[in-house]
Amino acid sequence: MSVWSIPKRKSYRPNFIYVVLACFVLFAGISCVHLFAAGDLAPISQTAFPAGISKHAASDLTTVDFLDVGQGSSALISFPDGKTLMVDSGPPSSRNTLLSYLNDRDVDALDCFVITHQHGDHAGNVDAVLDACSVRDIVFPVVPVNLLIDPDRFEGIYKDIADHGLLIHNPYQGEVILSGDGYSVTVLSDDTGMYKALNDYSIILRVVVGDVSFLLMGDAEAATEQQLLHSGENLHSNVLLVGHHGNRNADSIPFLTAVSPDTAVISVGENNFGQPSSAVLYRLSENDIAVYRTDNSGTVSIETDGHTLQVDSGIIK
Repeated sequence: MSVWSIPKRKSYRPNFIYVVLACFVLFAGISCVHLFAAGDLAPISQTAFPAGISKHAASDLTTVDFLDVGQGSSALISFPDGKTLMVDSGPPSSRNTLLSYLNDRDVDALDCFVITHQHGDHAGNVDAVLDACSVRDIVFPVVPVNLLIDPDRFEGIYKDIADHGLLIHNPYQGEVILSGDGYSVTVLSDDTGMYKALNDYSIILRVVVGDVSFLLMGDAEAATEQQLLHSGENLHSNVLLVGHHGNRNADSIPFLTAVSPDTAVISVGENNFGQPSSAVLYRLSENDIAVYRTDNSGTVSIETDGHTLQVDSGIIK
């Protein structure tokens, strides 16, 4: 695998840091006054938020947006402390949609940017995201070069990352890549397996917010599911981002039984791959799992206070 020489990040001026810290302390004090005055968390609103308005204004909520990027995948998670996590960037055809979404929500910084694997429908807009947002950490899986469909194109992506002064982070199974008060993001996938397909090297994330959890499967299929079932990792999650857009070789019965989700999201668009497959839809239905599809509903947005969750769909077009 090629090794890139990547420039060190520029450091902020000390005076600037002191100003930022002072503002943060002042803001935290004001927020505490409001929290004590408000008492317990209010129930999650059933009201749909208009497009273009930040839904993360309420600081006690975590928002998970599964974006409508057509045949591909991209999600943005905003945590109560202001940290943000983007998972995948969709296909090149969704570039304007993705950039409009980031602009409408005033997202210009990401604490973590995870590319689950190097297929174009997940990694198609890495350069656009890096141009639009300052990124603290960018996370990629380690993949055998022989599994890359177009190595030259992917080397171009790596060069874009290097040009933005970032080091690629290859995570390990069980690593917590982002955390804060009451939440954590853990990598469940193991890239040491000898998989035959690039999809099975997908980075798999379990996001835990209080008592609520999300499992994001990338394009992982049966081989990865078997590895997860034998890993001893906790798979149980309230929300499942269905693996490989609902491909027939993903989301097996033993896997769904272990995860036991209440809600499933399928990120999918018009395609010739038979996704989502009727077999997967049947398995989800038989397990009484509510299904939301981005091709039918647009962006699927889920909010949680760590105890309950609210699903809004069809809001962002």
